[in-house]
Amino acid sequence: MTVKECEERITQLDSSLGELRGEVAAIKVGCQEMSTRLGFMEKQMTGITNILLRLEALAFSGQDRGKGTTSSSFDSPKVSIPLLDHGTSSLGSSGISSSVETHDSMLKKIDMPVFDGRLPFAWISRAERFFRLVNCNTDEEKLDIVSLSLAGDCLTWYKEELPKSYFTNWLEFKKVSLLDLHQSRVNLEQK
Repeated sequence: MTVKECEERITQLDSSLGELRGEVAAIKVGCQEMSTRLGFMEKQMTGITNILLRLEALAFSGQDRGKGTTSSSFDSPKVSIPLLDHGTSSLGSSGISSSVETHDSMLKKIDMPVFDGRLPFAWISRAERFFRLVNCNTDEEKLDIVSLSLAGDCLTWYKEELPKSYFTNWLEFKKVSLLDLHQSRVNLEQK
């Protein structure tokens, strides 16, 4: 290569490098904008979830006041799993005596709500909160617990659905149950 060809090549590389720098800067700006939008969307979703929970609580309280004998899924039986209170463990003589004194309070009872078909989104929200509290991380554990916490129409639906397609994960169970149970409610309302 001649000196002139080398200079031309260097000039081309410089311009290409300048273009790349401009593109990288544009990508950084785009990433920052997306991060800001995602943060905003997360705040909105949290707000929407809180509003839905309040609305469902109001629906329960309105139902109880209006009919008197209507029971809500909050009042239904619950599946219990004890949770150890790790805050009471300590060493030393005072720690041992306080541990003995609080032996009865060491196990806290956390209830898995029983699902009877009413307010499915509220039940799913409470079930997921329950799974987080008891550190239930695998889909198999979640589905085992859920199978014990169904009642009424939901239990009947589950028994009918199980032979057709065994649920392989929690997300699939939520999708299928919401679709099927919502459709059956719509059909009942149309009759």
